[in-house]
Amino acid sequence: MGNELKFRYVVFTLLFVGLLNNVFGGWIITEESTDKFNNRSVQTTFIEGNYIRHETPTSIAIIDLDSSKITMVFSQYKTYWKGTAEDLRRSTVLAYDKELETMLAGIPDYQRKELDSIYAELRNEILNPKERDNKYEIDILKTDNTDSIIGYNAVKYNVMIDSVLKESIWFTNVISPYKGIDTEKMIAFMEQVNPAAKSNLSTSEEYIKMWSSGIILKTVGRTNVEIGYTTTVTNIREVVIPSELFKPPANYMFAELRDILNMVPVNSN
Repeated sequence: MGNELKFRYVVFTLLFVGLLNNVFGGWIITEESTDKFNNRSVQTTFIEGNYIRHETPTSIAIIDLDSSKITMVFSQYKTYWKGTAEDLRRSTVLAYDKELETMLAGIPDYQRKELDSIYAELRNEILNPKERDNKYEIDILKTDNTDSIIGYNAVKYNVMIDSVLKESIWFTNVISPYKGIDTEKMIAFMEQVNPAAKSNLSTSEEYIKMWSSGIILKTVGRTNVEIGYTTTVTNIREVVIPSELFKPPANYMFAELRDILNMVPVNSN
């Protein structure tokens, strides 16, 4: 009987460890954004280690910082695309090359030349992005204002770019869902997607220190003197996340972006 119990214990342990290998302990964060026209959008972010999944009602993007690759999932067509930031830029250009050809069919030559010129400049900018020469002076200034957001005490900071108020953010260090992310890999990926990010707020030392040691629960962005948008965290949970969530569904097929674009119906209105 003793040997049978030992055998069952070994089998149970192996099964349990096997299950653990297929799940991640991570975070789920839901944010709601509204713009100045009162348009509303919701995004859910799943985080575990160096994996990040951004999901909206119409799109899914999965980022693997270890491989510097992004997966875009198109649920309505049961397809996905995967590649590096460089692959994404080139695939996007190829997709719109074909779209532009359709758009230009049948229009007068003088209009075609004008649109060709505009697109050629845009195409070059996408394929050969350059870091901005100008560097912004970024200051993140702590205020005395606090607020309770989804049960967490958050401190208000004003983000000044070249001495102009661009954002107000409410930050808490009570929880830190991004703490497990390799910040160097995150910055490298952001700069691959957009080399101009090297001079942006998102890669400034103080901003990185904040999101790696806590979380920004609310952001109010400004355009000139008006409020341009407001983003608020509405829910945050620490949960066990299945590893499959960071992969495209097994029954989805890989497709090139230009082929996926061809699946999108043309709006005739």
